[in-house]
Amino acid sequence: MYRPFTELNVGFSNAENYRRRENKELLTKYFVRDHFLDRLLDPNIYFLVGEKGTGKTAYATFLRNSEYKDHKVSTFDVRQTEYQKFLELKKQGHLALSQYSEVWRTLLLITAATSILSSSGTPDFLRRFTKLGALKKAIDEFYQNAFAPEIVKMLSFVESAEVASSLIAKYMGVKSGIGTKMRVETTDTTTTFQTNLLNIRQAFESALGALKLESDTLIFIDGIDIRPGDIAYSDYFECVRGLIEAIWALNSDFLANIKDSPGRIRIVLLVRPDIFLRTGLHNINTKLRDNSVFLNWATTYKDYRSSLLFRVADRLLSAQQSVPSNKVGEAWDYYFPFHAENVKAYAVSADAGVNSFLAFLRFSYYRPRDINAMIGTIQEIVRRKRDVAEYVTAEDFNDPSFRDAHAEYLLGEIRDQLLFYYSQDEYNLFLQFFSYLRGKRKFTYDQFLEAFNQFILECNSAGKQLPQFFESANVFLQFLYEQNVICYKEEDESGNADVEHFIRWCFRERTLSNMAPKVRVGVSYEIFYGLSKALNVGRLVKVGKPQTSRHIGTIISINNEKGFGFIRGGEEQVEYYFKISEFEREKVHLLRISQKVSFKVHVKYGMMRANSVMPIR
Repeated sequence: MYRPFTELNVGFSNAENYRRRENKELLTKYFVRDHFLDRLLDPNIYFLVGEKGTGKTAYATFLRNSEYKDHKVSTFDVRQTEYQKFLELKKQGHLALSQYSEVWRTLLLITAATSILSSSGTPDFLRRFTKLGALKKAIDEFYQNAFAPEIVKMLSFVESAEVASSLIAKYMGVKSGIGTKMRVETTDTTTTFQTNLLNIRQAFESALGALKLESDTLIFIDGIDIRPGDIAYSDYFECVRGLIEAIWALNSDFLANIKDSPGRIRIVLLVRPDIFLRTGLHNINTKLRDNSVFLNWATTYKDYRSSLLFRVADRLLSAQQSVPSNKVGEAWDYYFPFHAENVKAYAVSADAGVNSFLAFLRFSYYRPRDINAMIGTIQEIVRRKRDVAEYVTAEDFNDPSFRDAHAEYLLGEIRDQLLFYYSQDEYNLFLQFFSYLRGKRKFTYDQFLEAFNQFILECNSAGKQLPQFFESANVFLQFLYEQNVICYKEEDESGNADVEHFIRWCFRERTLSNMAPKVRVGVSYEIFYGLSKALNVGRLVKVGKPQTSRHIGTIISINNEKGFGFIRGGEEQVEYYFKISEFEREKVHLLRISQKVSFKVHVKYGMMRANSVMPIR
């Protein structure tokens, strides 16, 4: 007997929530033990590479929660405060470009020592390994016994390198082999800092190199995919590049060569492929193949039923039953008993089940987070409509509320991706371009050129400073392809461009041997199905006087008590105030958040307002 769909706990889209004590068991129950997980335990793996939403944090968190195959696992997050600390070191003159990796290398050694102390640092363990015990005393004195296992705390230890170096010398003494180095005197503050930094690093290398661990220690570094808004990209990327270089150097030059210890220490960085490729790391292709796990969830409509992505989605549903099914797909077929539209050529045999998963694939980037987010969103909408529902119907999936909410989710994912490199203003310019397509979701290369040229001309006339991705039409076309906003279509010999096999999406073309797929110029293109509503395309806009004064947007908030709301839209994608009383009276039942509307703009009391608001079905 299956639980009602509306009573299921579909978990979290952000896997960091599973680190909390009350949620750990939930992830253990849902998680599918797969080949990615076992490959992460390979001693040669230093990087976990995947797009946003592919599950990097989920893998690290599962290993941290479960001690899978006797691995002791820790996770450390790089936050905004760390980058600010690095900037402060740079302002003080302590941090030449070549020194980023040296500071990170020292920090990573401290994270390794901290992880081992938290899992194995018993009094007996510290008596056996006196060097690590001495470092613990130095750290405890520095923080007055209030040390927290966070990178920002470790950075403050490194930032106060002279004090930290003296404390290490105090507790480790001449026996450590660094005692005399601590007394180097110089008037050059940069040289002093670098000398003290080297002393700290050597002390931790000496202590870690002397350990005899019974279990492997695995440390994940997470959080570098999002750039804080107040940190310039150039400063941020210098820091990230130094971290990636340090991860490689520390693992390959030091940790992999510690002798006589049954348990090994390894540090793994979670990183997006676009960031990893931009670092310019030497022999990056071989590092991707030999030293990385690349999370690729690619499948095809024909073979989706045997895909890992389908197993993950089905497990989320089946694991919550009192008697979980051992048959893959049984739970999915119960909760989504309908066939996907426009893909019935791929309907599976009657005994295998329905193909509703193809509808989810069509509106996702083939990522676990997308599927999870869709299930969570549709559950909320079904609850509002029926309170209790055993399963989801095709009508539920096609509900405009669901499509609108999912489009906003996908656009939010793209926004997070772009804000790593660009400012909010540059992101807004990216959004403005789509109004120049005049509502076209499918367009030719010539139509794209016409829209691009008109957009650039008007931006230049208005004196707007354009970001680098608008350098040329083809550069922007490639940019749209890389962000998975558009696909391109290749015609087969019969001239049929609608065959699924000939539709090229960047996320499906990306492989270890082709990490940066290229768009084809001069063919037909289409905006991603799930995004079209958020970009206000899919409904043709006629050019002419009757239409020029109307804009398209999305209702983003409603205050029924006070009788007003806000719409985000127009060419500038800004927010407009509107009064509920101005909404078409006979269609007021359509007034809801995420509803698409058309409207006119006027100025009242010096404020841009929307009036003559009409719903778009």
